[in-house]
Amino acid sequence: MAATVAQVRQELADLQTASIADDIITQQLNLATQYVDDVKIANANATSIDYAVLTLAAYFTYDLYTTAVSRTLSAAPSLSIAKADRMMRKAEMYINMIAKERISLKEDLPSPMAPVASMVPTIIEDIVVDEQAALST
Repeated sequence: MAATVAQVRQELADLQTASIADDIITQQLNLATQYVDDVKIANANATSIDYAVLTLAAYFTYDLYTTAVSRTLSAAPSLSIAKADRMMRKAEMYINMIAKERISLKEDLPSPMAPVASMVPTIIEDIVVDEQAALST
């Protein structure tokens, strides 16, 4: 069973993920799958692979989301930085369970923003509207 868009949304349960389009999450799942496939051992457990892909895709999606919000607000809230760090460590834990060698995502991963940089202006407006609505309640 491969990780799904719905599972990524569940992993990001405390965010208003409705503003993040399914195709953006799918792209993050594809990036995570490619990365995990590149670093995993040949006989890795399928369930462990799914968790590694899911948590990495959730981290990528959260990073994309907070980067878009930060660009609009000109600053990243410290809580989002802490959450991103926790999500990265969680993904790293699952990846290291199946990796050929020890992985440090901070050192090894390119920014997930690179492949989707052209999408950021499109999603920023929706995210900002949702964030402003959430802050005003």
